[in-house]
This record gives sequence, structure tokens and C-alpha cells, in this order.
Amino acid sequence: MEKLGLVQIAASLAFFVREDNTSLMIKRRWEPYKDKLAFPGGFMESGKEDIYQTAIREFYEETGVSVEKYQISLLDIRSSPSRDPRGHVIDVGFLCIVEKPIKILEITDETLPVWVPIDEINPDDLAFDHKSMFESVKSQI
Repeated sequence: MEKLGLVQIAASLAFFVREDNTSLMIKRRWEPYKDKLAFPGGFMESGKEDIYQTAIREFYEETGVSVEKYQISLLDIRSSPSRDPRGHVIDVGFLCIVEKPIKILEITDETLPVWVPIDEINPDDLAFDHKSMFESVKSQI
């Protein structure tokens, strides 16, 4: 029988503003994918939160922007064993669409939040497998 490896669960949140056709993304400050753009996200705190809470917490930690559960919807689930060089990570993608731009409240040690016009995003330059997530975003906006 094959030995089971540890699988981690993560959540990512794509935040889109209709008025100016932008997305609030992060520029990663550390490896893996240092200096690459990504949708804000991170690992679930097992036994403490559900996947929606993970997305909301990680988005706030990385951008300083608060969202509520009713504002986000399930976008996709990416589970390829090779999607993250740190190990097998299942990532649940969420989408939040707002009408008007908001102010970014803080910058963190881990990431640099940036507003990026959707038509200036090069999907091939995104971290992890966020190219796939970006394609899902484009189909929803």
C-alpha cells in the first residue's frame, strides 16, 4: 500500500473592480516565485477556520482590505500535485467583484499589494498556477 503524504489546503482570493477594470494582486517578496504577481492567499489554519475564513483572513493579511463572506463566491479548485514547489497544496479560489475602487490600507512584510489593470496582466508571469485562476476570473467578469 502506498504511503499517504501530507496535503495542505489553501485559499486564494481574486478581487476585481468593475469601474476601472483592475484587480488587487500581490507581488511576492520571497520564494517561491519571488517578485511574481499572485492573487492574495495562503494556508488554512487547520481546526480553527473554514476555507471561506481562510480566504478572508489571508486577503486581509496580505492587502489590509476586509471583505465579508457574502461578498465572495467560489471560483475554482486547483489540486495538481505540482502546483506548488513546497509540496502538494490544494488551492480553493474565490472571487470578489466590487463596483468602485477602494484604498489599500497596509503593506505587509510578506507581500506588496498592487492594483493591476486586467488587460495588463500576463497570465504566463503569474505565480503558482494562478494562470488557471486568472482564466476563471476572466470568464466571470
